[in-house]
Amino acid sequence: MSFAFATCERSRALVFLQKLYPSSIVTDAEESVKDILDLVEADEMRICDPDFHGGSMVFGDNKRPDTEERMFAALKKSGLVFKRT
Repeated sequence: MSFAFATCERSRALVFLQKLYPSSIVTDAEESVKDILDLVEADEMRICDPDFHGGSMVFGDNKRPDTEERMFAALKKSGLVFKRT
């Protein structure tokens, strides 16, 4: 069993993303990570605390059949580099 601290709080997820990308402008705006934060707020996905988990993302309790597809579209739109594992 593993434990991961991951948030479904929009504001905390934004802080986690800002920590992950300190040299990028990461905001809750359409041209940045708004779509990612929308998925986080709906608890379809969660952002793990980068201090403990190095920037992992996991599915939330409200994952839908198309969540993964929308999640990767949101990640691509954000312009930030994400490594798919």
